[in-house]
Amino acid sequence: HSYTPQMVINGRYEAVGSRDGDVRKAIRDARDSDGPRLAVTVVPTGESGLQVSVSGGIAAANGTAAGIWLVRYLREHTTAVTHGENKDKILPGRNVVRDIRRIGDWRGSDVDIDIEGARPDKAHGCAILVQSDRLGPILGAAYCSLGKPANS
Repeated sequence: HSYTPQMVINGRYEAVGSRDGDVRKAIRDARDSDGPRLAVTVVPTGESGLQVSVSGGIAAANGTAAGIWLVRYLREHTTAVTHGENKDKILPGRNVVRDIRRIGDWRGSDVDIDIEGARPDKAHGCAILVQSDRLGPILGAAYCSLGKPANS
């Protein structure tokens, strides 16, 4: 299915994003049905880097590998609509994804990945997602911190 606004929750459930009750139910269903999660941590390093660590604390589902993804987004964004039912309106958006990049693989054991130039700032945020290569559930996730490196 494809419609706007569409929400996909944990790679398994979907809902029309403007239907608050349906979205909340899909989130509850995802929490109740999905098993243990991987531990994902993101620590600032150097001038603009991040170190991503994924714990191999759970068994890979059916031996399936998972991708480790860097998702970068704008914290706030406005769009001037020029056509359609919202013509001439200024629509605000939050956490608008601008870039998704696979930064590594998880195959059941601990993984550490260093990324340069990815540190979030006041305008841009990022998150790390670990998702089954079969486009199934999110196995672990973490937000990137705005903090300074521990050694500074």
